[in-house]
Amino acid sequence: MSGKLVFAALEADLPDHLAKLVLIVVCDHYNESQGYAWPSVETIARKCCCSERSVRNKLRLLEDLGLIETIQSD
Repeated sequence: MSGKLVFAALEADLPDHLAKLVLIVVCDHYNESQGYAWPSVETIARKCCCSERSVRNKLRLLEDLGLIETIQSD
């Protein structure tokens, strides 16, 4: 967890409240020693109380805004 990233996510001015919550959850899963966050879509959806489809849509929005970079796993 990165407290600095969670704080930055809380302060972010985003046009979508669910996207902001998704960003906060992703930041909460950030591993500073590894240099990335790897929460599953299922985990994010559970923590945000929303569907996995909504999470995928918000992750795309956050990527379009340049706030995150997603990497597909095999």
